[in-house]
Amino acid sequence: MGGIRDELRTLSCEMQAAVKLEEWSKNKVSYSDVVKDLQKESQDKKEVIIMAKDDKKIEDVEMIKEIVKKTINPGQDFIRVERMRRAGTKKLIIETKTQEEKDKIYKGELKQRLEAQGLKVEALKKKIQRETLISKDKIYEGWMSHYVKDYLNVTRCYKCQGFGHTAQSCREKKDICPYCAKAGHRYDDCPNKDKDEVCANCHRFGKEDSHSTSDRDCPAYRYALEREILRTGYSKN
Repeated sequence: MGGIRDELRTLSCEMQAAVKLEEWSKNKVSYSDVVKDLQKESQDKKEVIIMAKDDKKIEDVEMIKEIVKKTINPGQDFIRVERMRRAGTKKLIIETKTQEEKDKIYKGELKQRLEAQGLKVEALKKKIQRETLISKDKIYEGWMSHYVKDYLNVTRCYKCQGFGHTAQSCREKKDICPYCAKAGHRYDDCPNKDKDEVCANCHRFGKEDSHSTSDRDCPAYRYALEREILRTGYSKN
């Protein structure tokens, strides 16, 4: 069941990405509009972060997850959990369907139950440290000064060319060529190098694909990049 659930979640994410790319393509939205769109999407999420009060008693996030599952009964407590995900090795993020359901965990009786089991519950808030640091050329610490530069990296799978995972964890059975976007061979064996490049990701979503898969202006890459920025830019204050 877990494998089927993961497959459905992956398919859902791909469909959502396709819809976003379609909207941006039709409306010719700017890069800043893309950022605003994704920021709103993240801000609208109903998430809480759960961690151990004492790290010595609760060793890892799997233990936290087990305690949460034993303490909260979604059916009886009327909580619809969209998903649970790790935040490091000792924090668990829970996303609920509605703000009311989030408040049940964050403010209500469920919070008291979790705290009685040795857990802390906090709301997930946007970090401002990253934006503050990046807005400066340098930061100063005692007698030292340091240049500040944002490090952005999106993992790309060199088997299917998709973003957010590596070839080792890829579920695709066949290689997808990053040059021609066709299945069944790799770049080194591509028989279509006499033709123009085709973006494998945009081709997958049925979008305008007459650019390189590694093009930094590719809509699919920009979407993945901004999702990564928003994902890593959110944590508890």
